[in-house]
Amino acid sequence: MKYLLSIIMILILTAGSLPAQDRPEIKAGADLVSRYIWRGFDIGSAPGLQPAISGAYKGLSLGVWGAYALSNESSGVDEIDGWLSYTISLKGIAVSALVTDYYYPNLGGDTADSQNDLFNYADSGGAHILEAGLQIAGPRRVGVKFSAYYNFRNEPGNCTYFELSYRAAFNSVALDLFAGATGGSVKNPAFYQSEDFSFINVGVGVTKQIPLGESFDLPLFIRFIINPAIEKAYLIGGISL
Repeated sequence: MKYLLSIIMILILTAGSLPAQDRPEIKAGADLVSRYIWRGFDIGSAPGLQPAISGAYKGLSLGVWGAYALSNESSGVDEIDGWLSYTISLKGIAVSALVTDYYYPNLGGDTADSQNDLFNYADSGGAHILEAGLQIAGPRRVGVKFSAYYNFRNEPGNCTYFELSYRAAFNSVALDLFAGATGGSVKNPAFYQSEDFSFINVGVGVTKQIPLGESFDLPLFIRFIINPAIEKAYLIGGISL
């Protein structure tokens, strides 16, 4: 926990020019997905519900996101992620530093000697993995975004993940293209299934607003994802509430 608190303080103290947002903003929502695909890997092999709540004020944002498999057989991979980010704007380019706390409440089962307790931040076998991230997003008219992530707590390989994405709008349809890769790890190749640099998350996504009445649209999204490293492909769909 002390590592997370230290990074939170750094993010707060490294203030720059802030994007315009004078009032605090709170959001809540949920996605219903046919499969939970995370960075090219099928987590749980079951449909899932992904609720989220977040708050933002000026450049500071924090939130909690969850993933729950709609199958008792897959409940061991249920996930609750807390995150904190700080964004500055540099001539139309948004630069964000963030920390994500991945927590797996059911991993290891519900036994007296399980290590999935909420406050178990041990660096060897604890219930949390901490990840630092950097995101650089170009102006909206350009639609390009680069992201880099690094595991710094409770993951022996200190694995990395990089992603380049592009978003464009065509009438009422949003098109997303993305390519993600890992630097690989010899110490912990199981995390991203690779010891070397490998592309693991390449694909395309389409989001369309489905009108339901005069004042409500239901976002429908479809994604086709390929993981070249393990030679797997996924076609998934979902709705956002």
